Amino acid sequence: MSFPAPVTRPKLFTGKRGLMLASILIVNFVVWLDSAKFSLLNPFWSTDLHLSPSQISSVTASYLLGYFPLLLLAGILADRLGAKQMLIICISGVTVLSATMAFVHTYNEMWWRNLIFGVFFGFSWAPSQRLLSVWFPGALGARATSTWMSSTLIAGVLAPAIALPLANHLSWRDAFIVVAALGVPALVMLVLFTANKPEKLRGITPEEIASIHAEHRGVEVREKLSFRELLGALKNRSILTMIIATALATTPTWLSGPWLPYGLITLDKVNPTRWLGSARSSRSSRSSSDSSMEHWCPGSSAAARGRGWCSARPVARSGS
Repeated sequence: MSFPAPVTRPKLFTGKRGLMLASILIVNFVVWLDSAKFSLLNPFWSTDLHLSPSQISSVTASYLLGYFPLLLLAGILADRLGAKQMLIICISGVTVLSATMAFVHTYNEMWWRNLIFGVFFGFSWAPSQRLLSVWFPGALGARATSTWMSSTLIAGVLAPAIALPLANHLSWRDAFIVVAALGVPALVMLVLFTANKPEKLRGITPEEIASIHAEHRGVEVREKLSFRELLGALKNRSILTMIIATALATTPTWLSGPWLPYGLITLDKVNPTRWLGSARSSRSSRSSSDSSMEHWCPGSSAAARGRGWCSARPVARSGS
């Protein structure tokens, strides 16, 4: 009696495309770490530059003015010029602009620096998605995409442990320079281990190329598309609906993110070093969190712990 041969499941981090995925993850982690660090260190740079709340809002908005329009343009350029090329531009620009924070001393300089940073940051999303769709078209596609998304989100989780100690013990400018240095190995990995199409990557075996092509199930993988094809895709109602839905879903997060550290550290006087320290008991950490919540939603700390939310209405602290 013969038994069918066991099916070998493809693995995410094997072969040359495993290295390609690792380079994409590292690039996105560094880029999003830089963005998260900017919001996290809001109380430091806004105090040092003597910015008013309205100026802080304007600086933050300048970043979004550069970022949002480039999301669509980055997808078009990735299809026309190549996704790898756009990611190289992205990580190079983000690295340089992160280092230039050492030379920012006025509101106008910060505004323009942030606008240009948003432009380069906008080049990260669409090229990353295009590379993943080319290299992981089959069963691994969902896993590769979710892993990529995790690399962007984990940057926000690790940013306090990286940026706050540097800002407290050195300076907030040094924190930007250190993270800028992380962009150099990310750029090297991107250049060496990434290609727009599998057959263009140096050192990849014919067997791995054939395996990737088989996962495309006969669909032709084209490195570049014409402008007519791109404009035709934008006429699709599903794509237009997704564009509108994404804008509505993500805008509140982008607008509120930079103000959370400002409210905790500047207004509530939360010590970030003690906040990160592991010596504190969970009870004192919980009381600190309740104190912060009481500032924004008086009387709602206990309710928020039970329901997980509180009404988002700003309340002026007595005596302020």
